[in-house]
Amino acid sequence: MTTVATVLRRLESLNVEEIAKSSARKNLQYMVDLNRLQLSTGETQNYMSKKLKGYANEEYADEKHSMNPLPGWGYPDLKLTGRFYKSFYAVLEGDNIEIGAKDEKTGWLSEHYEEDRIFGLTEENKKIWMAVGFLPYFNRLISNHLRLKM
Repeated sequence: MTTVATVLRRLESLNVEEIAKSSARKNLQYMVDLNRLQLSTGETQNYMSKKLKGYANEEYADEKHSMNPLPGWGYPDLKLTGRFYKSFYAVLEGDNIEIGAKDEKTGWLSEHYEEDRIFGLTEENKKIWMAVGFLPYFNRLISNHLRLKM
């Protein structure tokens, strides 16, 4: 049986910052997936506009809408061949997570949709990432360190 003193010693040796970073690293791909899902519906990190600015060409808007109606007619999802989406990555830099893409169109798209902030999660998706990805793994790592059964 674990004593209170044993649990206290384990708590003192707990490196919460390292556990948090480990949990974040473990869930980087989930963050990328949420960012892709956001864009596939035309949503952006920018809480003010929510949607990417619309297409100027109506024929192209028709074509894109037939390919993916989720963003709504006239709104882009930034996906044509899928290469841009496939090149997404997330990396933990210090205390921050950076989401980006390695595709050749990244620079142009980031500049063209600068106000929309195509990389990063909406507040709602940040909450989902925390609740579904980060926190369960974080809690498991702490429980394992403390050797508690939950």
